[in-house]
Amino acid sequence: MQPGTPPPPDNDPYHQPPPPSYPDPTAGPAVPYGQPPPAPGPYSQPPPAGPAPQYPVSQPYPAAPQYPGGGYGAPQQPPVPGQQQNNTLGLLAMIFGIAGIPLAICIALLGILLGGAAVVLGILGMRRVAEGRASNRGMALAGVICGAIAGVLGIGNAILGIVLALS
Repeated sequence: MQPGTPPPPDNDPYHQPPPPSYPDPTAGPAVPYGQPPPAPGPYSQPPPAGPAPQYPVSQPYPAAPQYPGGGYGAPQQPPVPGQQQNNTLGLLAMIFGIAGIPLAICIALLGILLGGAAVVLGILGMRRVAEGRASNRGMALAGVICGAIAGVLGIGNAILGIVLALS
């Protein structure tokens, strides 16, 4: 082979064969003369339909009924101007009682102390409710109950700890 002459096509490693000739996809299918046209495919356009049916015009919906105003009801009576509500004791009793229960299981002495404080504060809070100086009887009662439970659990945990330590 001489320089400057192109190699034959069989020896060219980059020689690509010509692309195959495909039929034009935009042209319709070839129908032989005298044959019926092929049936439409499942995804072909449906034939045009006639005019749309006319439905009777319905009346518009009536307006929504007006309900009375919601909310939380009538406001409570305000306290007497010279007398102010003091709900601190019942709230503290409930907090100490609830905190005393898990602490009585973990640290017996702390549970006993918080339970006792919850019982005392709860009783004082219930006295204030009876006098009309407080309005949170439920919190005070919850403090007494949870404080008593915390005290009993704390005493039981302390006794169990002493018995296990001595054995």
